[in-house]
Amino acid sequence: MVCKVTYFDVVTSAGHSIAVTSYGLPKSNSILVIAPATGVKQSFYGHFAEYMARHGIWVLTFDYMGIGDSLRGPITQLKGNAQEWGSVDLEAVLSFVMDENPHGALCILGHSIGGQLIGLAPTSRKASRIILVGAQSGYWKFWPGLSRIKMLFYWYFLLPSLTWMFGYFPGKKILGMENLPKNMALQWRYWCTLPNYILDDVPPEQLFYKDIDARLLVISMERDTFAPLAAVEYLSNCYGSENRKRLHIHNRDYQMGNIGHFGVFKKKMKESLWPVLLHEIQLSNPQ
Repeated sequence: MVCKVTYFDVVTSAGHSIAVTSYGLPKSNSILVIAPATGVKQSFYGHFAEYMARHGIWVLTFDYMGIGDSLRGPITQLKGNAQEWGSVDLEAVLSFVMDENPHGALCILGHSIGGQLIGLAPTSRKASRIILVGAQSGYWKFWPGLSRIKMLFYWYFLLPSLTWMFGYFPGKKILGMENLPKNMALQWRYWCTLPNYILDDVPPEQLFYKDIDARLLVISMERDTFAPLAAVEYLSNCYGSENRKRLHIHNRDYQMGNIGHFGVFKKKMKESLWPVLLHEIQLSNPQ
């Protein structure tokens, strides 16, 4: 099947534009929206999105405010925070696809922070399928051993110090990720110091996790240093869905080396893991 790819902007309720890429045909029975990880451009998911589109799914990827093609102007002038990545940016994309194809079965795939932000977007309640990939609470005490000390240093010293120094978090220089707008980085850092993470900061009336009754697939990866199992379990339990499934990916099952936090979306998984995810996404379509 030919995969049609188009690029366009979606204007959010806050007035800024979000860069979106569409793969496949909007009138497909199945829709997949991919919510990226922190500081990861939508292009990272391009091969995965194209694969899914070639199997009849309309796929949309996007860049959050301040990331990739959604960075418009100096990053130091951006005011949006981490919560708005979900309640404004992701919400704008979800609203757009529901307006374009109100009868399509919506699946939302959240990678890392993308899975955290789903519960901040009210339209996520219309999803029939949600897939969380390495999506976790960022609370530092979920990390074991020396990793906990590293996280403590990261959240209480490194990230806030550099963010205040530069006026944004210089992720490209420090971690090889995209730079993060100041307010986004500082709120994200604050969440990671709270035992209940987002739930301890965002008002209850702006949280929609418990209202989501979509089929839930929770995916964790062996040796994922970004998402310990305890942190993954905590976040998944925030969702109200009772129809849930767990998939823990072991490296030995795919013979691809260490898959880790990002390997699920790499092209080398096309023949092994992607067909599994394709089947799960297609389950979102009641037809």
